[in-house]
Amino acid sequence: MDFAFDTTTENLRRRLLDFMDECVYPAEEAFEAQAATSGWACPPLINEYSRVA
Repeated sequence: MDFAFDTTTENLRRRLLDFMDECVYPAEEAFEAQAATSGWACPPLINEYSRVA
């Protein structure tokens, strides 16, 4: 049996990994710092990115 990803899956996987590298991983440190001080409120970083999308 061939368990390799098809072309569509591989393209989507690449897009996801690129997004994680460009947007998510670089923001982790800032998110952690904001989450530590925001209490129960949503960290400002989340609101900033939700307006972009």
